[in-house]
Amino acid sequence: MKPEIERNADLPVTLRPDWFAFAFFGGLTLLVWLPGIAEMYRGVSHGPRDLAMGVSASILIFLLLYFWNIEIGQEGIAYRKLLFRKIFMPYSSIKEARIETSLFRSRTRRRPVYCLLLIPKSENAPPLMINIKPFSRRGLSLLIQTISDKAPQVQLDTACERMKNKIMPSVFFQENGSSDRSDCANAR
Repeated sequence: MKPEIERNADLPVTLRPDWFAFAFFGGLTLLVWLPGIAEMYRGVSHGPRDLAMGVSASILIFLLLYFWNIEIGQEGIAYRKLLFRKIFMPYSSIKEARIETSLFRSRTRRRPVYCLLLIPKSENAPPLMINIKPFSRRGLSLLIQTISDKAPQVQLDTACERMKNKIMPSVFFQENGSSDRSDCANAR
């Protein structure tokens, strides 16, 4: 699941969630299996049906995680979250990249706790917000490094500069020079 990624990797590179995301959500879906297993052990007639529902839920979670990806291409960044459509932003249209962290959600919109916000040059275009929680440090470092190399005009915030060296921003503790925004919802 974790491809070997180097700084000068051949593009395109597809980043998928880290193994920990698969292990964590796989462990959670095992809890859905427990009622079916217990009912089969007790000899209840609908135990196999409940177990099949648990297995189906596990398969669905793994498929959703597998198709959640960031594609780093020659021309730009493409992001697909879960099974939704792929959103593409060319390097030439990126004005600013910043990492935003938040502990809370906005009442009007749900936003990820960790997000990489790619702000376009055009004020009419929406920013590309990438939820970076499930991806590996190595992959995110490659993403920021590639943006920096392919689009030297992009202004990187301090957290992005640190992320190039695989130093991730903290959600719980404000670091010196990191973004002090209280919510990723400030993205227009």
